[in-house]
Amino acid sequence: MILNLMESGRIALNSYKTVIKIVTVNIAILSILIVLVELVFGNWLGKKNINHLNIYKNFTYKYKQALYKGNPNILYKKDKYGFRGNYKNIKDIDILTVGGSTTDQRFITEGKTWQNVLSRLLSSRGQYTSVVNAGVNGQSTIGHIKNFQIWFPQIKDFNPKYFLFYLGINDFYVDQQSPFDNLEQQNLTQIIKSNSISYYLFRTLRGIILAHFVYKVTHKKINFTKMKWTKIPLIKSQKAYQKVMKMRLHNYKRRLRILFTLVQQHYQSKIILVTQKYNYYNKINGEIHGLDKVRFFDGIKYNGVDQYYLMRLLNKAAIEICNEFNGICIDFAEDIKLNHDDFYDFAHNTPIGADKIGRYLYEELKEKIIVSPPINLKSR
Repeated sequence: MILNLMESGRIALNSYKTVIKIVTVNIAILSILIVLVELVFGNWLGKKNINHLNIYKNFTYKYKQALYKGNPNILYKKDKYGFRGNYKNIKDIDILTVGGSTTDQRFITEGKTWQNVLSRLLSSRGQYTSVVNAGVNGQSTIGHIKNFQIWFPQIKDFNPKYFLFYLGINDFYVDQQSPFDNLEQQNLTQIIKSNSISYYLFRTLRGIILAHFVYKVTHKKINFTKMKWTKIPLIKSQKAYQKVMKMRLHNYKRRLRILFTLVQQHYQSKIILVTQKYNYYNKINGEIHGLDKVRFFDGIKYNGVDQYYLMRLLNKAAIEICNEFNGICIDFAEDIKLNHDDFYDFAHNTPIGADKIGRYLYEELKEKIIVSPPINLKSR
């Protein structure tokens, strides 16, 4: 019996050693594969990989949309640099627009974006003005800063006369203590996050989950007539709004200063800043009407009325920093009157809304910008 127990113990020990060996070998193989993937697809060696920024290049896609009434056929094109829009060559860009999905406008066909409208109106004054679209779905100022560090430096002879930043909505959802806010001096953790393809994939998956199920800022058709609206906020004072936004405002200002400093350090370009209009709220006869739905922001209950006041603080901060850099500062979010027909969801515009944005920006910019002499545009 004792011999049997000893034999059983020996077998169990050998089996345990075998399992440990198999696990160790698999971990080693997996580690080698991860290292190889990181070296090939990460930003560790030489030229930076702009795929970390979700940039499409040499991309043409035709599809049908059911988000709004009108032409269902969408043509979406990105050129070899990752831009939408027409221009003679990379040296002749008058205005380059930087922003997230409301700048990119993936579900508005070529020729109908607000950049197209603005370009046509500015050009109608006798001098062709190119307004080129560098919008990237999901980007906040964190991504915009990376554009200036990774994407734009790879484009030879790139020097737009103006960078137009269309900002606000995506930065509202940036974590108030995001590790990316300390972009001036990166520690080891931040360097890994900036260069790792593994972290990029994790961050992308997390962003998709948050966008779809938490913040609900993805593209989808909304029937606004079925929504309930209120004039009563859940947060009761301006002091409380300031407290909620304190760290976010601090970090947002820091990111904007970094972003605008990069413009001034590397380009002879003028800054244009435009705040964004959200459709969770509207001002009617001087009163704020907001979506009567309770959501949570850092554990604090808020509704559409509260979101107006929270976004107002964010947009005022953007205007403040824009003025510090002597930019052209346009508080579109507070000034423009858009209705539900101008949106297909809470953030993204229909072609009708894009047309209004383009016309508004034309009126704001027509006497403020200096454009290139007339050229013969060659459509690409």
